[in-house]
Amino acid sequence: MEKLNPSSHRTTPMEFTNFSDFQEHFAFRLLTYRLEHNISQKSMADFLGISPVTLSKIENCHMNLSLEMVFHLCEILNFTLHIIL
Repeated sequence: MEKLNPSSHRTTPMEFTNFSDFQEHFAFRLLTYRLEHNISQKSMADFLGISPVTLSKIENCHMNLSLEMVFHLCEILNFTLHIIL
C-alpha cells in the first residue's frame, strides 16, 4: 500500500479543548480514510505496523493514544498534523 493523500483535507486548523476530543476526531479521520479508500482493517493494520485489534480500538476510541503514536500514524499515512504549543 502506498501513501495516499486524504481526500477530505482541511486547510483550516481545528481547535480542541482536550486531548480526548482530539483523539475522537483522529479516530474518525482514520476510519473515514480507510473506508474512503476501500482498505480492509487487516490491510490498514499491516501497513501501519499494528495489529487489527489495535486498529479497531483506535477507530472505536477504546484506546488512549500517545502523541508519539499519533505522530507515527500521521507520518505513515501522510496526514498533516499542526500543533501549537
